[in-house]
Amino acid sequence: MPKFWNREFFYYLSLFTQLGLTMIGNILVSLFLYLGFANYIFKHPLILFLFLLFGIMSGYYQVYQLITRKKGKEKKRGRHQDDF
Repeated sequence: MPKFWNREFFYYLSLFTQLGLTMIGNILVSLFLYLGFANYIFKHPLILFLFLLFGIMSGYYQVYQLITRKKGKEKKRGRHQDDF
């Protein structure tokens, strides 16, 4: 097997995938909340912007928490997570 396809590659691939899905998921949830809000109360572009802003901010916060949690676990162990 080539050196490119090692455990470290798959670790970072899974981390980036998790971060991307977390960000997209938060934005989609905020859009669905806006659609529910717009159907029952009223539609306005400013409210759409606020819901999108809320989704982006919550996505960044979740991504920040995931990254700091991963870094904390690596520092706590004193080694990289791939070293078994």
